[in-house]
Amino acid sequence: MVAPRPHRHGDPDAVVLEPHAGGRIYERTHDGREVDWGEITAWEPPRRLAYLWHIRRDRLDATDVEITFTDRGDGTTRVEIIHSGRERLGDDGRNLA
Repeated sequence: MVAPRPHRHGDPDAVVLEPHAGGRIYERTHDGREVDWGEITAWEPPRRLAYLWHIRRDRLDATDVEITFTDRGDGTTRVEIIHSGRERLGDDGRNLA
């Protein structure tokens, strides 16, 4: 899955998700560099995606993100995002949005 979009740390050419548990999440820059953002821990389409999030940090400082998608039965989908583990980062964790 490739989702080109602007990003506050630069202007990546693409953000890439390797669609499987253990897959990488990374940005591909215009000059071809790859910058790791995270690692997929659960890939359960169309219901759930979970990953370690460590953009521009050591993997040991990763936080946890879980996104669930629930069909509401009326043509809409409820999307719930839980970002946890920020307390492990001390003061830096309070600045994460």
